[in-house]
Amino acid sequence: MCSNDNGWYDTKCTLFKMYTFLLTFVYRDSCQKGWRLISIMTSWFECSEKFRPYLVKYLQTIATNRDLPNNAVAKMCLLNLRKTLRFGGRTNVPSAQELLALTEGRVSKRQRVMLPGGNPVIINVKPTTITMDLIEEVCLQLGIEKQIEMEEYALFYIIERERQFCQMGSDEYIFDVTTDLQNRQESFSLLFQRLSWFFPIKFDAPESYIELMFQQTLPDYFDGFLVITDNSYLEPEHANLIGKLAALKFKSDDKVHMPTGQEIRELLPRNVLKTHELGPSQWINMVHDHLQVISRLSPTQCKIEFLEILSHWRLFGSTFFRIQQATEPSLYGQQCLLAVNKEGVYFLHHETNSPVVRYNMSDILSTRRGRSEGGKNYLEIKCGNLMMQKIVRLETDQGTEIASLIGQYIQVMNTMKGQK
Repeated sequence: MCSNDNGWYDTKCTLFKMYTFLLTFVYRDSCQKGWRLISIMTSWFECSEKFRPYLVKYLQTIATNRDLPNNAVAKMCLLNLRKTLRFGGRTNVPSAQELLALTEGRVSKRQRVMLPGGNPVIINVKPTTITMDLIEEVCLQLGIEKQIEMEEYALFYIIERERQFCQMGSDEYIFDVTTDLQNRQESFSLLFQRLSWFFPIKFDAPESYIELMFQQTLPDYFDGFLVITDNSYLEPEHANLIGKLAALKFKSDDKVHMPTGQEIRELLPRNVLKTHELGPSQWINMVHDHLQVISRLSPTQCKIEFLEILSHWRLFGSTFFRIQQATEPSLYGQQCLLAVNKEGVYFLHHETNSPVVRYNMSDILSTRRGRSEGGKNYLEIKCGNLMMQKIVRLETDQGTEIASLIGQYIQVMNTMKGQK
């Protein structure tokens, strides 16, 4: 109806004439419905530049005068319009439930968002709420207040039938995404996660923040990505730390009994189980000794100490990608593990996780995705300086994610340099 400026203009003029007429004759119920229709219009459609100043002035006049009827809804319409002009209007037709709620004056919905570990938070979502709005709301609940730190987090929707993770764009409307999934009859959930790790962990933050950092760190730790071994050899000092981490993880679950051998196996990273320096009985004794030392710590204190230890490890804060092969000479023709963190890009040995090659973030000039003649996806990373450059090609289906993450780190680094 309103896909062009003329439609907007005619509809708006008609609505405002109706509003004036209805207010004159004190049909307040009909007047409220007219305003609700305007709120829907301002959420979905833009208007012409010619009509815009009149529309904005009209809404501002009512929104800034508390004595006028419908002051609150006019204020909401003004916010809707500004959001629409900035990000474009909503793209999907509203669902029957959303439209019914809007016409009845219910302008927000309680949206469940999952955190790593399965803990949910509830956020009030409005028709014009975009992904970045929701991320900011969750960050504030976690005690994260700086805008640049909020940009390290992302929102995903998970299609449960396919276990498919899809990152939502920062300017996507929440209801556009959820309505589309509902129309496709997909069972889904929204997941909030930390995407990059440029800024250090805040150990004095609220307990909910510590829980998020702890739960998001666990998968990479237990998968063995953070542990560097030397041909299946583990340094005694490193083994002792891993024993302490096992004790801290066990105590963080508020368990009071001494762990069994099977429980301790589940508390160790996968690649540590492949080392031969310590036998099962030695691991049991080590973990039991550490549990006696930390017996007075609360579960939250255990999580904080767990994170403090890991935060000093070289690969902590990395995002890991499996690479089929790379044109890096020392890895040519071999599989490897790629670790991307604030320090740079690491090419790791696929069995020991030991760094083979590293490129600093400051040395990365650009990235480019492509597809080979054989139909395989690749990512090219150009490194060096203006005088000497080198291109490393990676065979991977995750080129988009890798390039996006590298770009995010470089952007944060440039922003921090600019602030200095």
